[in-house]
Amino acid sequence: MRIPMRISFDHVPPSDALAELVRQHVWELQESFPRVARCEVAIADPSGTRLGVRIDLSIPGRWLAVERDAPTAPGGTSAFGLIADTFEAARRELEAFPLDAPASTGGPASGRH
Repeated sequence: MRIPMRISFDHVPPSDALAELVRQHVWELQESFPRVARCEVAIADPSGTRLGVRIDLSIPGRWLAVERDAPTAPGGTSAFGLIADTFEAARRELEAFPLDAPASTGGPASGRH
């Protein structure tokens, strides 16, 4: 069964190709880390100069957030590359994430979508 996910674009034109890439990465994370219960991904460029990707992962009783950004100027990282880099960072975080740590009461950061 696929986990619930939300993909949002903020000051970035929605893209089916980017959304499909995100879905593929989420499904790969789910296969490796079945305790992940939900995933929210925000792709944003509110300033017009830096593209950001934020991934919020729900693990029972906890949230894990991973963010990366890069310049949008020529020579900057592509959206596809930045998404892949952010998911790789999330994978490393999940590998090191203490599942027996005290549960947090918070959820994804509000106001970022």
